[in-house]
Amino acid sequence: MDIARDGEILRSASEDLDTSIDLDPEAVDRLAVERESMAERTALAEDIFRPEEDAVIADLEREIDEATHTHDHPTDEPISSPFLSPTAKKETFKDKFIEVVEKFKLTLTQISEKFSEALSSLFGASGRNKEAQSGGTNDEPRRIEFDSSEYEAYPAINEMPYSLRTRTVEFQGEEPSGTVYIPAFNRMFVVSDNGKVLCLDSNYSLEKEWDIGGDLEGITYDPRTNLIYVIAEGSQELKQLRYEDGELSPTGQDWDLSSLIPYNNDGSGVEALAFVNGQFYVGDQHDGTIHIIEIDRGNIREVGVIEPPEGIDRDISGLHYDENSGMVYAVWDRYNRLALIDASTNTYSYQFELPSDLHDIEGVTINQDGQITFSNDSGSMEVPV
Repeated sequence: MDIARDGEILRSASEDLDTSIDLDPEAVDRLAVERESMAERTALAEDIFRPEEDAVIADLEREIDEATHTHDHPTDEPISSPFLSPTAKKETFKDKFIEVVEKFKLTLTQISEKFSEALSSLFGASGRNKEAQSGGTNDEPRRIEFDSSEYEAYPAINEMPYSLRTRTVEFQGEEPSGTVYIPAFNRMFVVSDNGKVLCLDSNYSLEKEWDIGGDLEGITYDPRTNLIYVIAEGSQELKQLRYEDGELSPTGQDWDLSSLIPYNNDGSGVEALAFVNGQFYVGDQHDGTIHIIEIDRGNIREVGVIEPPEGIDRDISGLHYDENSGMVYAVWDRYNRLALIDASTNTYSYQFELPSDLHDIEGVTINQDGQITFSNDSGSMEVPV
């Protein structure tokens, strides 16, 4: 059997459903999205997970057969087909189809997760493999080509995979440091050296700001809870925040990291932050290292340290974890270097030389379009266009 072929059978069945059931427009739109998602995922899974194919398709065929050939129908309605009355056919087919779609989506999600694991060593933002630059004019988003065959593995230093044409988003009187895009809120959050957290909408317009206090240098979030975390240099504090109903407020949970990453006489301390699979990756500006920290019931402990790339000995400035690709993005501003760390092994996969016109990079994230976005200490953000 063939997953892609049988995926077409399921899609064909769903098209039949459109003609036999009077669905509202929103339901039809949802089905259209599901069909495209199924086609895309099955195409990726077909060659890699063929051993799972028979079990998946056997289940689908049984469900589809039950949906179209069940003989249960009301006896008080005229039978216009060998199987079901019109009303029973509509309701049974609809219920069965929804059930099949949900099971199919679950199976494909599991397959997709395994597929993502197989691709975890590849360069990628938001898990999009081989997604080419869009090219075109300055008004069109430019995407990174994710085919790892085009890049040399670490320790080679690659050129950035696209020409970084940017539009600059400026913040009067602010010094942006860390930044993070949170999909659940469709908002970009930026911290500044003067203790403020800025909230930007999808067009990078300033929506709101809050004064949290401290020399804020990094920001991240827990995708399981959408709680936000910021880190303050000097006090070496990790602070937990909650964004709810358009307002940001401290939860009262703070942790002192000074015993693990002390503040130094040269003014360097904690400088970057990312939440990675239940752990915090904290950058130490003093020596460029990344400390892996766990917090259990209020107790903090260090479980590992990632040394900087060869030839770098200080000034890590930004961290971001891309959950879909499994890569940690790390920036060292003094060296204008971007490195990708495989979070499953905490080893470097690739590194890139940032364009020479980028200076004082203090934060890095992946925006809603899967593009790398930087914040810098001069009071602006560099947004690819």
